[in-house]
Amino acid sequence: SRLVDGGEGGIDSILGVKMELEKLRSKSGELEKELISKEAQLTTALRDLDVAKISADEKEKNFTQLMMSIGEIQNSGQRREDEQKERTIKAELKLEESEKIVAASASTIATLTAEKTSLESSLSIAQEALKEANTTLAEVKAELA
Repeated sequence: SRLVDGGEGGIDSILGVKMELEKLRSKSGELEKELISKEAQLTTALRDLDVAKISADEKEKNFTQLMMSIGEIQNSGQRREDEQKERTIKAELKLEESEKIVAASASTIATLTAEKTSLESSLSIAQEALKEANTTLAEVKAELA
């Protein structure tokens, strides 16, 4: 009825929806940038894992060459295995954390995309209602003239 009465509430409402849509678009862009950043972090974590594995392989070769007795080789091998397991666990945890962040970001983007679609639909409906109200207002003015 505010639209038919000629009040500005309908226009303000549409402007509010448009402003909210722009905010959501901006936030979506920010989240997309954050997703790209998290994907880069994931790539770095994977590269770090590869470097850690290569480094562990090189250390294992060096230790094997330096050890003189079977007992020293066995003790050294056990230490290297434990260190490798620890590095692998740390790298896997880092990878898992990065994957969770990427998944959370993707979920947020999906939610914002759905909200954007809903707001676009609401905006379209509000614009149609405003158009109808303007038509009705013109008809009423014509009848009164």
